[in-house]
Amino acid sequence: MADHRITCVNKEASHGHIQSVGISDGNRYSVEQVYSLIDQHHSFHTGTTGDGDYARVSKSDCVKCLRPTLRSHPDGKPENNLDNISSC
Repeated sequence: MADHRITCVNKEASHGHIQSVGISDGNRYSVEQVYSLIDQHHSFHTGTTGDGDYARVSKSDCVKCLRPTLRSHPDGKPENNLDNISSC
């Protein structure tokens, strides 16, 4: 199983849901593909794991509309929040 670093995100314009992510190897995955990979025991994170400056990413449902999306776990660094990562 692989650990993937998310380097960019694409968000839905109307509600701000993450629709897809770009990872460090240049691939892009939809939220559905990320869900499938997580179910296969792959992991996703933001930041860099080498210096411990990263946040794990997991499945999440929007609390307002219950659509599947992704969330980063707080690590005290705003730049590692999925909402703050640059667009692909």
